[in-house]
Amino acid sequence: MVDAKARWLGHKLHVDVEIAVNDGLLLAAVNNIAASLKTELFAHIPALDVATVRFAEPEAEGGYHHASDPFLVSGKLASGLLEIVDTPQGERMRLRLSRHAEGLRANVAIERAGGAVESLPLSPVGGDHHYLQSLVAPAEPHEFSARLQLAAGADSEDLPFAMAEGHHHEHAHGETGALGVGPRYT
Repeated sequence: MVDAKARWLGHKLHVDVEIAVNDGLLLAAVNNIAASLKTELFAHIPALDVATVRFAEPEAEGGYHHASDPFLVSGKLASGLLEIVDTPQGERMRLRLSRHAEGLRANVAIERAGGAVESLPLSPVGGDHHYLQSLVAPAEPHEFSARLQLAAGADSEDLPFAMAEGHHHEHAHGETGALGVGPRYT
């Protein structure tokens, strides 16, 4: 667990929990972890009315200087998480898929100043069709409006999103939050 906050609204408790998960997990597994955590919270806190589980940004080796918030992809052709990640080759756009249409093709079209469009095709990482990644880093700054362009067979869709540059926070492994609930999931 990275952070936990709780507040009373009347006689009901509302909890917001931020957890860290292994960057290599599929989105379906991450969602199962969140559901299990919610079940445990409701089972052990009788006054709990609302539990929100958020995911911390993944930590890179040695940390990195900034990170944009990830985009939760939910479309007719695919579901997953699109984010800028640090790799041994440098920063890349990565789409981790929990569901996708057969033969999915993906491209990130970033709208830059002056009407220019930066195009980053996403290809499978190591032959794994659940991880699609750009071959080059998106240009700086990492604050932009963009479209995730998906296509499979005759179907296609454009999913608009925005990325805003943030700051990565270091967290100790195994720490517990304000509720003292459980370990960090990895």
